[in-house]
Amino acid sequence: MATPKIDNQAAFSDVGWNLNYFMGLAFVVNVITVATIAFSSGGLAIYVPLTAVIVFMNVLAIIGLDATMDDARSVLQDLSEEEQKSHRYQNWLNAPWIFYRVIITVGFAAALLAQLWSMYMA
Repeated sequence: MATPKIDNQAAFSDVGWNLNYFMGLAFVVNVITVATIAFSSGGLAIYVPLTAVIVFMNVLAIIGLDATMDDARSVLQDLSEEEQKSHRYQNWLNAPWIFYRVIITVGFAAALLAQLWSMYMA
């Protein structure tokens, strides 16, 4: 039978995988789209579908990472007083979540705008 402590550890494992999943997926797709922009001959035939992918992936990354941070916060709220005092959760409890959200939003929004600018304005 699972205990709350095991449930919390499992939940944090899921949060970690979700953070890595969204960051990794967005990074790989952005690298592929930048390479496509750099090495294609351009034109609407490639830019229109590429625009959809760029907007979708960057918005998905922002929303997914924000939701994952909410998941982490809800797991932290469920910790017992004993677990809150343990070293395992101190970095999570003291994490600057607002700063992380701002950096993620600004970073992926900048990636989105930079790619669109390079396709249509440069």
